[in-house]
Amino acid sequence: MKAICDKRMLTEAVATAFRAVPTKSPLPIQQHFLLTAEEGALRVAAADYEMQVEVRIPAQVTEQGQCTVVARIVSELVNALPDSNVQLASRPDGHVEMRSGGSEYQLFGLPPEEFPPIPEVMGDQVLTLPVKLIQELIRQTVFACSKDQSRPQLVGVNLVVQGDTIKMAATDGNRLSVRRAQLSEGIPESISCIIPSRPLNEVLRTVSGMADDQSVEIGVTANQIVFRVPDVYIVSRLIEGQYPNFERVIPQQWTRKITVQTEEFQSALRRCIALLEAESRVVLRTEGEYLTLTVESSAYGRGREQVEALKEGEDVEIAFDAKLLDQFLGTVSTDGTVLELTGPLAPGVFRPLDVAEYTYVLMPMQLI
Repeated sequence: MKAICDKRMLTEAVATAFRAVPTKSPLPIQQHFLLTAEEGALRVAAADYEMQVEVRIPAQVTEQGQCTVVARIVSELVNALPDSNVQLASRPDGHVEMRSGGSEYQLFGLPPEEFPPIPEVMGDQVLTLPVKLIQELIRQTVFACSKDQSRPQLVGVNLVVQGDTIKMAATDGNRLSVRRAQLSEGIPESISCIIPSRPLNEVLRTVSGMADDQSVEIGVTANQIVFRVPDVYIVSRLIEGQYPNFERVIPQQWTRKITVQTEEFQSALRRCIALLEAESRVVLRTEGEYLTLTVESSAYGRGREQVEALKEGEDVEIAFDAKLLDQFLGTVSTDGTVLELTGPLAPGVFRPLDVAEYTYVLMPMQLI
C-alpha cells in the first residue's frame, strides 16, 4: 500500500481509533492499527474483545493494500510530526515506511491477516436516529451503569425498541436512569439488548462534534451492535443475559413534590460535596419555601445550604448520596428539577421539569 494523507486528519483518526486499543492483551495484534488504503481513502482500525473502531479519512492512494503498525508508536509519532502531509508505504518484508517533511521512520508490523475482521453487516433492522437524540439517550443513562464486573448485565445499558418507541435504561442497584423517546418511524420487530458502557461512551464522543441535523445509523445482530456515522464505524459486542425488570421499581405515586431551580440546586450540592469523604450523604429537608441541604464530616466539619423550592405536600426529611445526585443534575438541561417522594425510606424520583421522558430513581440513605 502507498498513501498520502493530511497530518491533521490522520492525527484525529488515530486518536479516535486508539481508544479501542486495549491497555493489555495476550494477542500482539490487538496492540496494532490496521491501515487499509483504498480508492481515495485511508482507513484506520483498532479492536479488542469488546469494541472495534474504524475511521475513514480522504487520502491520495497510489497503491491499494493493508498493513499493521503498533498503535502506540504511530499515535505518538503522528502527533509529533510537522504540519505537512504524511506518506505511508508498506514493504514486502511487512515493515511500514512513514515520511513527513524531514522525518522518516521504518516501523515493524504484523501480517494484516491476523487482525480481527471488521464486520460490515448492519443487521436486519437499521435504526436511523438524529444526533441530538442519540446524545441524550446515552448521556442521560450511561453514567448510571454499574462498575461491578461480577454483575455483567448491570455494566451495560438496556436498549429496547418497540414500534415507534425507544428506551434506554441503566442501573447499578442504587439508582436507575431511564430515557424514553418517540421515533419518527417505527420498526416491524422489537429490539432488546444490553450494550456495554465503554462503546457507548465512545459513540458519545464521536457524535459530540456533529451537527444536530446529522444522523446515526444503528444496526443490531444476534451478538453485536453497530453504530455508523460519516467516516466512523463502531462495533460492540452485546452483553449476554436478561436485564432486570426495572419498571417495577419506579414509584407510580407521590405524596410530596419539590421543585427547585436546577443550577442553584446543583451549585449548592457541589459546595456540600467539597466537605464529604467516601460516604457522601446529604440530607434534604423542606422548611417552608426552602429546601435545606446539610452535610457532616468527621474530618472536615459541617455544611448547610438553602435554596428556594416549591413544595406540594407535607414537609419531609430524606438523605441521598450527594455524588449520585450530582451526576444526574449534570445531565439535566431544563431550568427546573422535580423531586417526587413518598417518604424518607422510599426511593426518590427525579425528573427535569416538564420532561416526562426522563426518569431518575435514587435509593435513599439512612438518616443519622
